Amino acid sequence: MPHNIWHKLLAPDNQTFEIVLSEELDDVISILVDAQIDPKTFGGNLCELLSEGLPSFSSIFDLEQRSLPTSPSVKKYTSVINRPVAVPLWFIAAFPDVLHWLNERQAKIHRCASSEDTSVKEFDELLGLNMNQADDVDISQYQNRKGQLRSQYYRNLVHNYLKRTGARLEVAVVPGSETDMYTAMDMLHAVGEESTFTLIATMTTKYYSELRNNYSASFPDETSLLAMAGILDANMSIFVTQQITIEQVIDLARRSGGDNRYFDFLISLSTLLIWVDAQEMDPSDITAAGLEQADKIQESIRYALNTYKSEPMISQTARMVMRAPQFAYVRQAVGVTSNSLFSKIKKLFGQQRMVQ
Repeated sequence: MPHNIWHKLLAPDNQTFEIVLSEELDDVISILVDAQIDPKTFGGNLCELLSEGLPSFSSIFDLEQRSLPTSPSVKKYTSVINRPVAVPLWFIAAFPDVLHWLNERQAKIHRCASSEDTSVKEFDELLGLNMNQADDVDISQYQNRKGQLRSQYYRNLVHNYLKRTGARLEVAVVPGSETDMYTAMDMLHAVGEESTFTLIATMTTKYYSELRNNYSASFPDETSLLAMAGILDANMSIFVTQQITIEQVIDLARRSGGDNRYFDFLISLSTLLIWVDAQEMDPSDITAAGLEQADKIQESIRYALNTYKSEPMISQTARMVMRAPQFAYVRQAVGVTSNSLFSKIKKLFGQQRMVQ
């Protein structure tokens, strides 16, 4: 999800001008995500930089500048006179402290060194240019079409800054804060998932397999089976936080269709589950992000279908919702039919009374 948020902020289609060159967009987003940069502080810094002589651009994020935080070091570059013109704005906005550190090191070396060679060598090492290893240097191979260093070299600079200083990046999120959108991503990676979409796909498929393996006779059709699998995966949002209803999940199952109905249902379910926790996002953007990950989601589905046998949490949750009296209303709404001995006897005696 962090990648999608950054893509929405930085994609050229959404901007008056290119903050990031389209050919470098994916790499820049990767740099920002790896550094866990706070989009709000980044936006505040960018507005601060753009407002110098260009006040009309302060609404680039469709937010008032005063509502966005800024970081201390960006103040050094708000004046165009003090700003390195060859450094892209996205880097100054995201890493003003790194740029200031680089400038300080360069100035110190210039004051102390007897020749420029030491300064050039330091610059070469910090950005990973490796110019000293080439006999005939072609500057253009290091530059993008704006004449700026390619994004990969700024990645090297950030890496070397963190390695040499051990400092915390100014514009990085504070772990656990309200702007921290990366902790969940780290947790996903820890359990072997690529994204929230693949996690939902894995868990829903496990519930689907559990229901199909042990309760298939209770489901009159695929729609009811899909609906119950979705309800089980969304159980926290339904039964605990009550952010969504069982009727919403059932409706998603009914509306799913096409050649790959299961995938269609998962995308709709994922959109709903993600949106309830991020209602500032447009559901269509969430769906689009899921479709971009179609291959990974399909891979998660296949893996879960092929490997799932039984897991205590999955089987216990399924058993409780499929058997416990307090969840009878859920089973009734989904259309689950009972195959217990009691229900069979009840049905038999009911039929006998009708015959009499």
